[in-house]
Amino acid sequence: MRKKRVRLMLLSSMLCFGNMMTVSAMSGETEATIEFTELGVPDIYDPATDAPFSPQPDSNDGFVNTTAAELTLDFAPNLYFGTHTVRDTMALEYVAQPTVTGSKLPRSLLVQVTDRRTTFGNWSVHVKATPFERTSEVGVPSLPGAYFTFNGGAVKSPIGDTDSPVLSSGNIQLNTDNQYVNVMSAAANTGQFTWLAHWTGAGASVKLHVANNMMQVGQHVSKLTWSLTPNLLPPVN
Repeated sequence: MRKKRVRLMLLSSMLCFGNMMTVSAMSGETEATIEFTELGVPDIYDPATDAPFSPQPDSNDGFVNTTAAELTLDFAPNLYFGTHTVRDTMALEYVAQPTVTGSKLPRSLLVQVTDRRTTFGNWSVHVKATPFERTSEVGVPSLPGAYFTFNGGAVKSPIGDTDSPVLSSGNIQLNTDNQYVNVMSAAANTGQFTWLAHWTGAGASVKLHVANNMMQVGQHVSKLTWSLTPNLLPPVN
């Protein structure tokens, strides 16, 4: 009788030990991985579609940034005002063509900035223009008193951000006197990622104004310098 009782106790202990093994905890290791690569050069965006231009612009279109950085001036436009017959009776204004000769872009009247810094904002874009010169007479100023106007522009982000930089004016006047004029500025904590100032919508235009009796036969060129500064002050001339 005692032997049977011992066998029953031993069997009960084995069953109990087996149940304990089935609920024992297990452990394992996994990994969480992330990788960052160097910044690339931002694409240039079409203000009409918010998608990158395809193909991307080149020097026929204007200045195109080729250097990756956290704060970049990505694009600034060449301006082409066409070919016209000389008139000597009145001051005239000429509207910039939506497509520059040789351009890849259907709409190139835009300036693009990208700010990928951790502390963003407090940047500004300025532009200055030299006096016109005839290409046949380098170094000799022409079209005295000529100036540009950028009318009815807008600022937008291709990703729909709302912390927008602002244009300095709805009617920006740029004289051909080598003096910087503000185009667009971003206050502190605004202007992160990519922003386009553009003159492509209804009622928007870029114009060249030529003074009375100052038209001269030949091709005339003014050099525009666009400058992005990491503050709200104009660059030093």
